[in-house]
Amino acid sequence: MSVVTPEIRFFADCHWLMADNIILLRITPMLPYEWSNLRRLFDCKSTFETRSGPFDYWRIRLEFDGNLIHWTVSDGWWHPKTTTFDTDYETTMTVLFDVGYDQWRKDRGIMDEADKAVKRLNDSGIPATRSSDPDYLVFEVGESVFRAPSPANPTRAASRLIDAVGNRGKILDDYREAVVGLGRVEALDADDVYWDDLFSNGDPVEIGAVIFQTQRGEEHPVGLDLLIMSDGTWRPDGFDTGKEGAAGDVRDYLAQWMKEQS
Repeated sequence: MSVVTPEIRFFADCHWLMADNIILLRITPMLPYEWSNLRRLFDCKSTFETRSGPFDYWRIRLEFDGNLIHWTVSDGWWHPKTTTFDTDYETTMTVLFDVGYDQWRKDRGIMDEADKAVKRLNDSGIPATRSSDPDYLVFEVGESVFRAPSPANPTRAASRLIDAVGNRGKILDDYREAVVGLGRVEALDADDVYWDDLFSNGDPVEIGAVIFQTQRGEEHPVGLDLLIMSDGTWRPDGFDTGKEGAAGDVRDYLAQWMKEQS
């Protein structure tokens, strides 16, 4: 017997669970208690049958066998047409109770704070979705994909992330402008930005660095790195703990540091 992949499709103003172009379940009109009962049957792997249409014209029987679900679909009253196939149990659970249930909630306008955060991120140009684990959100910044624990206030966290991602370019440009003419110094983008930490914890994350070098007498050059944070501040990397500032005062800090090295 063939193993096919189930999917959620939309047509006739309704979302459906389908496999091999055969309708299995009608998603949109289901009631909350029907979801609960259906989930209990799948979790227990209980054999059951659904019937619909006039005089139970459409019948679907499910039997669970290890990691497979055997589907028997019959339609018609007299000499019904019968189709049988298998689906993978874990895949079916994901498609039905993650993708399908989320779609059902959207169809009915049911949104919690995590849903609102996902919508806010998507509306701002940051692709996002809920993870299969309801306590996590998945979003994409640039070419990087992050899976972040959902904080206590996900909508506020989404707004904070949107602002930080949107302001990153301007913050780095401000630092590049601030260090022009100081010699061997440049402001660089960070290769990896931990946006998931910003979203989950709210603390600023490193988005770049000011790399500075100077000559100490006839010795080898000495260098200084200042980390540029997502809130626009800078912090020395590895020393001068607790010191921080903004782009407007980075020149003064570097000048004082140069003086101390001479």
